[in-house]
Amino acid sequence: MAGPSIGTWVKVRNKSGRMTAKVLAKKYGGGSYQQGEVITQSEYRSFQKKRAEAIADSEPRPSPGNAVQSDKKASQPKSNSRKDVDDWMTSNESPPKLLKLKTTNKPEKLTSVNYRGYQIYYPPTSKGRENAAFAINALATGNFPEKLTKSTKRIVFTDQPNKKDEYWAKKYNRPNFKSQATGGDGIVHVYNGGRIPKSTMAHEMGHNVAQSLWGSFHPPESSRYGQAQKKEPPVSKYGASAPGEDFAEAVKLYAVGGETRKAFRLEFPLKYQAVQELLE
Repeated sequence: MAGPSIGTWVKVRNKSGRMTAKVLAKKYGGGSYQQGEVITQSEYRSFQKKRAEAIADSEPRPSPGNAVQSDKKASQPKSNSRKDVDDWMTSNESPPKLLKLKTTNKPEKLTSVNYRGYQIYYPPTSKGRENAAFAINALATGNFPEKLTKSTKRIVFTDQPNKKDEYWAKKYNRPNFKSQATGGDGIVHVYNGGRIPKSTMAHEMGHNVAQSLWGSFHPPESSRYGQAQKKEPPVSKYGASAPGEDFAEAVKLYAVGGETRKAFRLEFPLKYQAVQELLE
């Protein structure tokens, strides 16, 4: 059995429950596991694939062009089919790590994949993987403006609630309020083991856009959108709760596109023009 300086020994459990001892080299990520930790066959296969990729990457490449092409293929699945997304996630996900999020109360074990520049974290469970795959599909098919997507670097799925739910329940006078998702600091958090549809994704990215532009969720009164808010009502009932929520809702209406964007342009022309100027 290898010592701590070489690698981490773990127990790999197969579907029938049988355990097999394996050693995971620290230089390829084995150090993220605890000595004697029990992992699944899927986790072990993922480690082996990453190890093989790391070894291959250390070998000379035939030409720089081939290296660039390989990186592009690795950054996303072959297609948006569930099978291709699952296969890609299995090949590219990192070993689970215990992480403490700013928006939840307890540390949580999460794995992650990097999809086209987004680092997506999720619980290492079938439900966590499904939620992440759903988000990947939303990003792939959303056709969001580039300036909107660039504002977000991470998408984090957690099985825990938002630790500020009690505060927001009092502020909004909604006793049973539970956050579906939040945006801020270039991150979108998704709570309670839930999924995030395209519309909600666009809304939370809208908060990240606002913060990157103005250092706050709320548009300054001097901004074009701030001026539009003085002349046009909130774009939705939820948008009426705060100026920052009105802006995020407007971004959502614009980013979703189609008839939703058309209706937004007709009903709120000043806000539409302000959002268009910021995102295009």
